[in-house]
Amino acid sequence: MAWEATVSHTYKKKEDIFPMQTAETDHTKEEVRGFYEKMRVFRTGFRKSAPSTFTGPPDEAYAMLDKFELELREFEAEAVEMNELEELFELPVSKYQEMADTRSELKQLKLLWDFRVMVNATFESWKVFLWTDIDTEALESFTNKLKQRIKKMGDRNQTMKQWSTYRDTETWVKNMAITLPLVSELHSPSMRDRHWKNLATVCHSAPLKPNDPKFCLEDLLALELHKHADDVADVVE
Repeated sequence: MAWEATVSHTYKKKEDIFPMQTAETDHTKEEVRGFYEKMRVFRTGFRKSAPSTFTGPPDEAYAMLDKFELELREFEAEAVEMNELEELFELPVSKYQEMADTRSELKQLKLLWDFRVMVNATFESWKVFLWTDIDTEALESFTNKLKQRIKKMGDRNQTMKQWSTYRDTETWVKNMAITLPLVSELHSPSMRDRHWKNLATVCHSAPLKPNDPKFCLEDLLALELHKHADDVADVVE
């Protein structure tokens, strides 16, 4: 009788515990669903507001990246907690692909903006080169390396190639690669005042003064020679 009483008592406890476990399991499922919905909202906001189409100053772009990085870390920590609860109540462990995609794209955006800042700083530093001192061969060589580098970045990260910030940066580098050979041609000793006047005309520019000691690469970059490549070639010819 004692044994039967013990068995009866055990089943009684299980009957008491089972509804509690069921309630906790259902609560966990609701928590997981709620977390998933929050993650979807975050992902939508990231795709809408991340600096993948941003053309403003880099410090603002980095501030956006820092904000999303902080939020994503919080989601990643919460995802670990959700998975632990799922394991505790023997539920299927959820995987959050959108979270993984966001982490990957954050890394790509940081890489892209670091490259963009470097390109900007490089091209800005070139502007002060005086006309008589411009080493176009060295500048062309470096620009071609930049072209190769951004191409590799895009080839390795197909998502990055869809972003307008990537395409703008790539175009920026390509335009410089077109401009520098034209600058080299303009160094021809055959260039006369009338040719410089023709150049100003085709580029819709104010008169150019190549004999001015302060004449520098910035004056030529302002002409946007890449937009008038054929006309510039004709002038030199």
